[in-house]
Formats: sequence, structure tokens, C-alpha cells
Amino acid sequence: MDHTSMHMSDSQMEGAVHATAVLNSIGEGTANVSHDPIPEIGWPGMTMDLPLLADAQIQGAIVPGDKVTIMLVKGSDGMYAISAMVPN
Repeated sequence: MDHTSMHMSDSQMEGAVHATAVLNSIGEGTANVSHDPIPEIGWPGMTMDLPLLADAQIQGAIVPGDKVTIMLVKGSDGMYAISAMVPN
């Protein structure tokens, strides 16, 4: 994933993790995805709602049912949120 246009701190970029997922739905401030296992953070594959950062970079015309790559960043609250989503 090209990170050059993303507005994140160095610490956010350093801790970012990527996962392949299917977008099930997207709404105001949240996305429901079915993602593959994410071993970097100990998550098995699952379907879940994830918050979208206010400045999340959504690239391309992504619609429910599309396979995507998501980039997750850990907030100061210890929770992960989607900072970017691109079609596969």
C-alpha cells in the first residue's frame, strides 16, 4: 500500500498493520469487514465492525462485497481503527 499521501504521524505509520478483508458494509464512521487472520496483533480471521478514522483514505470505488486491503492503526485508547482501505 502506498503511504505517501496519508496524513499520519510517524508512530502511527510504524505501528500500522495491513489485512486482506471483504467489505460487508460501510457507514458513517464505521465499516463492517470480514478479515483474514492478522498475526501481528493476534487476531484470528473474523467479521467485525471497525471504526473509520475521520481522515481515513478510501481509494477507488469500493462497494460492499469487494475484497480490500485495510490498514489499521492503534489509537491512544489501545483500539485499532481503519486508516486506509484500497481495493484488491
